[in-house]
Amino acid sequence: MHASQDLPGLHLHGLSRLDYKYGQRDRYRAVGHPRQSAGIADLRAIRRTGARRGSDCVGERLYTRGEFVPILENELADFIMPDVTWTGGISELKKIATMAEAYYVPISPHDASGPINVLAGAHVMASVPNHYRVETTRAKLNAYNAYIDHPLDIRGDKIYLSDRPGLGIELDKDYMRAHALEGYGG
Repeated sequence: MHASQDLPGLHLHGLSRLDYKYGQRDRYRAVGHPRQSAGIADLRAIRRTGARRGSDCVGERLYTRGEFVPILENELADFIMPDVTWTGGISELKKIATMAEAYYVPISPHDASGPINVLAGAHVMASVPNHYRVETTRAKLNAYNAYIDHPLDIRGDKIYLSDRPGLGIELDKDYMRAHALEGYGG
């Protein structure tokens, strides 16, 4: 499973946008925060005007399968990036991936919340033919190892899934308590 890094967004037509170069061959622009009405219109305008410099990616702030329908039906994204947490979990992410597969659109799960989100996305991507990459907010995924009981198996730019039950990790509760922000520890 390939990983790619999320970078801070810029604003274009009221949308969050980012450009990220992955090696020499891949370039994408993630439009992560479209407002439902203006966002669709803006995405259409970007596609129509040819103002693109790479591939368009949409979805980190879309919460339901239904919100992906106009994106897919109108061919407004080259790939989608739903967030496993915000869309309702692993089962819902799998349903979104299956729906995108019908439109021949690749999927790259969004990550903004840590190792559980990364691994949940990676597990779904291991089960669908249209996976692209598992996105992450960190350049070095091993930084997540402090929070979990088993280190992530990262080799090069690939995530290898564990044969342990579930996602293959547990949060290190002692570490989490010791590093909790004041008022949030337990």
